[in-house]
Amino acid sequence: SDNFSSTAVAIASLLELSSAPGATNVTIAGQTVSIDLTTDTLSDIANAIDSLSGVSATVDSTTDDDGNTVYYVDISGTTSFSDNNNVLQTLGILKGDQSAVNKIVVGSVANTTDGSTPITESTRFDQIYNASVGTGDTITIQGQKNDGTSITTTTFNIYEGGQYKTLSDLLTEIETLYGGASVVDAYISDGTDGNTAGTIVLKDLTAGDSQLSLTLIANNEGGGNLDFGTISTATEGYNMEVVAGQDAKITVDGITYTDSSNSISDMIPGVTLNLKNADSSTTITLSVNRDIETIEEKITNLVDAYNEIIDFINQQFEYDIEKQEVGGVLFGDGTLRSVKSDLSSLIISKISNVEDAYSTLALVGIKLDNEGKLSINSSTLSTALQTNFSEVQKLFTAFAETTNTNVDYVYHTRNTTEGTYEINITQVAEKASVTGTVDLSSGLTGNETLTITDKSTGRVATINLTAGQTIDQIVSAINDELDTEYAQQLQSSNGLSKISSGYITSSTTWGEIDTTGLGSNDITNGDTISFSGTDHNGDTVSGSYTISDKDTDTVQGLLTAIENAFNGSVDAYIDSSGKIVITDTQVGTSSLSLTITENNEGGGSLDFGTVDTATTGRYQLHIEASKDASNHLVLTHTYYGSNEGFTISQTQNNLGITDGDYAGEDVAGTINGETADGQGQVLTGASDTTVEGLSIKYTGSSTGDQGSITLTYGIAEKLYNELFYIVDTYEGYVADKQESLQDNIDRIENQIDLMETRLEHKRDRLILKYVTLETTMARLTAQGNWLSAQVNNLH
Repeated sequence: SDNFSSTAVAIASLLELSSAPGATNVTIAGQTVSIDLTTDTLSDIANAIDSLSGVSATVDSTTDDDGNTVYYVDISGTTSFSDNNNVLQTLGILKGDQSAVNKIVVGSVANTTDGSTPITESTRFDQIYNASVGTGDTITIQGQKNDGTSITTTTFNIYEGGQYKTLSDLLTEIETLYGGASVVDAYISDGTDGNTAGTIVLKDLTAGDSQLSLTLIANNEGGGNLDFGTISTATEGYNMEVVAGQDAKITVDGITYTDSSNSISDMIPGVTLNLKNADSSTTITLSVNRDIETIEEKITNLVDAYNEIIDFINQQFEYDIEKQEVGGVLFGDGTLRSVKSDLSSLIISKISNVEDAYSTLALVGIKLDNEGKLSINSSTLSTALQTNFSEVQKLFTAFAETTNTNVDYVYHTRNTTEGTYEINITQVAEKASVTGTVDLSSGLTGNETLTITDKSTGRVATINLTAGQTIDQIVSAINDELDTEYAQQLQSSNGLSKISSGYITSSTTWGEIDTTGLGSNDITNGDTISFSGTDHNGDTVSGSYTISDKDTDTVQGLLTAIENAFNGSVDAYIDSSGKIVITDTQVGTSSLSLTITENNEGGGSLDFGTVDTATTGRYQLHIEASKDASNHLVLTHTYYGSNEGFTISQTQNNLGITDGDYAGEDVAGTINGETADGQGQVLTGASDTTVEGLSIKYTGSSTGDQGSITLTYGIAEKLYNELFYIVDTYEGYVADKQESLQDNIDRIENQIDLMETRLEHKRDRLILKYVTLETTMARLTAQGNWLSAQVNNLH
């Protein structure tokens, strides 16, 4: 639906409708639901639609261009809508100018009478180019009508009464099998209907949902090559077409661009165009100017950041005489003083290869004061930016200038030294390419299936070419396929039939399915179906579905459960052969996969088979087909280098191209005489050389000396490199200082440990002396006591 500002306010009030439709019945998926715009809110409407069998409706939110949260109804599970009172159009679910759509199926082979002139309805079968039909040849006609019932399989004889029939006879037979010319229209396209001229077309004349299908099998009993190809859906039938997305289209300077988004940022470098409204009668003149104010703001931010560093350094060196306190722990630190000196020298340095009037910061209004801090003269800076922006840009950034227009600067690293470097090319880069040897101006001599595989991406393109196609038609067919992007599509291996007749559809009830193959059904209420797989990005998905009532629940319930489990990133439906088809909503390489498990708890035999990849998702292949002056087919990769290329495989080799691998060549050469590595057209200075990290792109076609490139670093680039080497974890000033301080700490701790060990040893020695002294004194005391006793005995 359209976006609305609230989910709790009646739609009529939100749209400020003075007279809105009251309670109105609309038909969705063949079921009636009542909607009253005068009282129903967005939530009320979503709940009413969600209650329908096989249909899911939710209220989702998004953000509009002004940043406001808005709400809309997301409906899935059906494309069938009928509304006679414009209620669904008011909600934005349907467009007022869209009506029911007729289903059209078209053959994949465009037949001709001479290799280039398309067949018509009056063409006889023996006049079809390269068909080589015989008088006993027949065509088997099979298919399904609008309602899914099968037509009577019929064998059509192309020769009767002594002459070959015309294609008009075949078309009349087809129309008769489907109920007559008032039911379907069978014709040969002349190209004006949007189909390829010479293809067979069958159109359902009843607009809306349709299961129309057609198969024509040329039996070629006489060994001929008659073929109408696979007849597949070109236009799907709908009761009323759901609002279809359109690419934005805009014309700039006479060139028309299309984009899937209304925000286009890749058309004008550095500019994003936000498309608000479509009006082909209005031409807008767009002037793009530099945002000087924002640039000045960024320069101011750089100056402020630099001044913060200088403030910190100055604070560390402060000393309060009265309090006799230092400003910081790094007071007097030589490394910090060196850092300040280096930064100041850099700030006042003159940048080479910049006009003298803009070669220093001071000349554009950014000056250094006595404290080492920067200040900006806004008027001077603004004048410089407006007067000579490119020179001011050079003053700040890294830039390169070359003496050869075929040499472009690409990149450099921190390890690249600024300076002038000579370029020498020994091998020019080449694209992978192959040229056929067959002159195709008279047309392809036989049918051919060409398979091209991109070397770097693994993407595969298969092109079916038919006998008689000219070189221009061959080139167009190949490029169309190479440019096509596919969404991954899965398909179940078993096509299920109904007990009555025909294949199942999404609206078939579970009880109507012939699960036994014998015209009976053994599904039990309560049976469950489990499924698991991976989405586009490879994330795991799983879920289950329960058949509550097999007589009322439809297959659409399972399809909706699968879509919900994948968060709407897939479309699930039943095709014309009764098989489940799961299609990724995103084109390109996909990890989409699915396994369906019919648990058959009641002992039944429901079986959809395995779910395999029917169409592999892929982006376009960067390969182009063309022709040379001799009408030979030429295949060329878009990109240069040995990593880019393709593999060719053919069924008949009617194109004069040899099957095999084709790769480009990388540029080779030296930068300033030093070794350089080539990849595609880009040459990069090798590691551990004086030109390490310098990358140039060479677009020329000759080898030898190609002039020079001069790389210059502006103030901001130099600041970045200087600060990196100051704070680098491994080799920066700070890291060196931390390592030095840690070494000092370790040395002092070792000294402390040594002194403590020495003290411990001395303590042990003193204790030993004390113990010895105590022992000696005890002995002397004992001897003194003995002598005293002896003296007393003498008396």
